[in-house]
Amino acid sequence: MSTWQLVDAKALGEGLTPALEPGPVVDLMAALEASVRAARHARGSEEQGGDGDHRSGD
Repeated sequence: MSTWQLVDAKALGEGLTPALEPGPVVDLMAALEASVRAARHARGSEEQGGDGDHRSGD
């Protein structure tokens, strides 16, 4: 349903129903941490104690 169809339906007093059922909530920080851990493990930097922060003195 387009935005204009939604506006027209609301103007006519029609009820609006969600198109999709809500999905599971994803913990983005946990996903990022797992991704970083996997990347470090793949290149072996965890064994070397690297924290991945190789920036110069910015």
